[in-house]
Amino acid sequence: MVAVQTSPSSCPSAEWICCLDKRPSERSGEDVDIILTRLREVKGFKRFPSPLLLQICACAFYECLEKGITLFRQGDIGTSWYAVLSGSLDVKVSETANHQDAVTICTLGIGTAFGESILDNTPRHATIVSRETSELLRIEQREFKSLWEIPSEKLQRTGKVLRNAILSRAPHMIRDRKYHLKTYRQCCVGTELVDWLVLQSACVLTRSHAVGMWQALLEEGVLNHVDQELGFQDKYLFYRFLDDEEEDTPLPSEEEKRESEEELPETILFLAQIGPDSLLRMILRKSSVKRELASVVIFESHAKAGTVLFNQGEEGTSWYIIQKGSVNVVIYGKGVVCTLHEGDDFGKLALVTDSPRAASIVLREDNCHFLRVDKEDFNRILRDVEANTVRLKEHEQAVLVLEKSPRSSTLGSIKYTVISGTPEKILEHFLENMRMDIHHNDPVLLKVYCSDHTYTTIRVAVAATGREVIGAVADKLGTTDELLLVHLSSAGEKQMLKPNDVSVFSTSSINGRLFSCPRDQLSSLTPLPDQEGPSAGSMSTFELMSSKDLAYQMTMFDWELFSCVHEHELLYHTFGRQSFRRTTANLDLFLRRFNQVQLWVVTEVCLCGQLSKRVQLLKKFIKIAAHCREFKNLNSFFAIIMGMSNPAVSRLSQTWEKLPSKFKKFYAEFENMMDPSRNHRSYRLTVTKLDSPIIPFMPLLLKDMTFTHEGNKTFIDNMVNFEKMRIIANTIRQHEDLLFYENCGGGSFGSVYRALWISQDKEVAVKKLLKIDKEAEILSVLSHKNIIQFYGAVLESPNYGIVTEADHPHQLSSKFCRADEEMLASRAKGASTV
Repeated sequence: MVAVQTSPSSCPSAEWICCLDKRPSERSGEDVDIILTRLREVKGFKRFPSPLLLQICACAFYECLEKGITLFRQGDIGTSWYAVLSGSLDVKVSETANHQDAVTICTLGIGTAFGESILDNTPRHATIVSRETSELLRIEQREFKSLWEIPSEKLQRTGKVLRNAILSRAPHMIRDRKYHLKTYRQCCVGTELVDWLVLQSACVLTRSHAVGMWQALLEEGVLNHVDQELGFQDKYLFYRFLDDEEEDTPLPSEEEKRESEEELPETILFLAQIGPDSLLRMILRKSSVKRELASVVIFESHAKAGTVLFNQGEEGTSWYIIQKGSVNVVIYGKGVVCTLHEGDDFGKLALVTDSPRAASIVLREDNCHFLRVDKEDFNRILRDVEANTVRLKEHEQAVLVLEKSPRSSTLGSIKYTVISGTPEKILEHFLENMRMDIHHNDPVLLKVYCSDHTYTTIRVAVAATGREVIGAVADKLGTTDELLLVHLSSAGEKQMLKPNDVSVFSTSSINGRLFSCPRDQLSSLTPLPDQEGPSAGSMSTFELMSSKDLAYQMTMFDWELFSCVHEHELLYHTFGRQSFRRTTANLDLFLRRFNQVQLWVVTEVCLCGQLSKRVQLLKKFIKIAAHCREFKNLNSFFAIIMGMSNPAVSRLSQTWEKLPSKFKKFYAEFENMMDPSRNHRSYRLTVTKLDSPIIPFMPLLLKDMTFTHEGNKTFIDNMVNFEKMRIIANTIRQHEDLLFYENCGGGSFGSVYRALWISQDKEVAVKKLLKIDKEAEILSVLSHKNIIQFYGAVLESPNYGIVTEADHPHQLSSKFCRADEEMLASRAKGASTV
């Protein structure tokens, strides 16, 4: 008996059991993966080679025995091998033929394997009875014998010849290697093995061909991955020959090296023939490849025996799998060399190596059915196994290999991971695509203009204050005059910036500029010519672009800006960034983007001189807004609608009259979402119906935070008002179903808030319970749709005594000032009639 050493926690899950209950022929690749994942958690199976584990997953069954069930008796001829997954079984032996005389000699616990007598068909040596409810993994005799088989002598010899040849020609390839503080004994690297094999013989046509040759040895356990992975890869991964698995393996003698050198050409030729089969099996294990094959496979049938599918020497055009019937493989001068039956495949060698057919295929019987994959589809799948690799080539050499990341952006953009490449190209890729975190002391270049419209460029920190900017300008100009820092808009409006204003560079408006001048020159400041904006619209190119593509690109750009905004920036903006001396640059840029889109709409419409084209523009913007809403980009959606609601656009009555009624209806619907009544209820209801992630309407989010900040004291009795902080935190997170407006009072029972119950479209009062252990009892007997978890949120039922519709929000606290457990209990009893 063999101990497998599992743990009690390794009992099969329901999903695993369902997979094991299926017939082996009905198990999908996904089922095998589920079983394999579960088996790898079992300690005893971790040392099993991956090909062996894969075979176990494909043929094992699940058995559950109740207490007192006899699995088999002493003297029976065995049919299966077992491993205990949970429970225990008694082993009983009898010296007589009477089973009642059997004596329990031991107990098989979790992790024990037994039943290996099926290898030689000898009778069972003991009786096995379940001591308690037990779960077993069972493998039938035929499959167990195939699992027990050692690698074929030919492949074992092949592995030995290759190992000896490597030790003779390139001994540095097999050595101890250290990776992540762990040492792996006597290992080779996958890329080095491929390089070496390609150089040994002209019959190794490509690196992919070499991978298939090493895969053939990996499948038979002659070569193993140090972490028992299933497939051989042309990467910096460690592999070990079977002979090196044991410690202190002796090096080959000079005689063995000489013999291996003589056998090497024949050995490589043999591997070159079986390599494509192994490579194909490795590829076909992947679910994505199975899906691709399912979409391109073609059914083909032939009625008469003797039909020739293809002749030796012809160009390979298809790969075949025999679904029904059999065929003969015929070679000129040798006749029939073998026969292929159902499940066998043929024809792939000519596709992989792009060589002529090596044999003719003749139907052996009538009515044969085949599954055919044509060369173009076969090579496409083989070339790009998962369709997830991008190779950048220069002078026919791959200089950068990228792989699609499994976690791509939720908005559809594809992200890539660098797999390999030249140092120069990898560095270039990182510099172009990697976005570094911004810090408040990072330097930025800032243009500051003088009254004569000349400018000076200074280098300041992102979070530089107005005082620091003025100091840098004075140093650059070499002046000792007292300077002012002024923001000048395109309309000529002047805003003097305070010395303690933080992150000055990001506070400019769309067409605004920063000016620095002495106080006596302030009145002479005039806008720059380029601040006046464009003089002609872009209708000629704008109308050629797809509305959906424009909305998508706007969403991608907005998402990039929004994802850079840290939650802390919202707090700095609400409480005043001067208090923290921290930058809100990302938030400023995102808010500026809203204004930019809004004014873009106004500018395009107003610069369009033809009535018909203005109508087309309005239609275009309505379409773009609709697509932005579809992409859950509410920021650009509202920016476009607010741009169209601008008086400069809304006053164009003739243009709006020409707009088709369909688009007027859409626009009216969109305008309703902007309705500010009832605290923007329409917008908030729309947001609750959208799945994350979304790009929110940022001005409203900031308004909610400002309202909470200004409507609630930060300190109460010289102590921090944590309730205010929690409300602000909930506003930022945007995950709560209840949006809290105001704390209306509280006491020993807890606190009462005025809030919007978003999912129910109700304005409610919410009681946050403090003494949950006592009041939960009361709430548990109440049955009303306005009770949410342990929040009492009631508008319509006065019997509850918590909140009534008639109560004015500012009088809600009076309901609770005298509320104790007894009074609340008596009111709860009265609620039973509701």
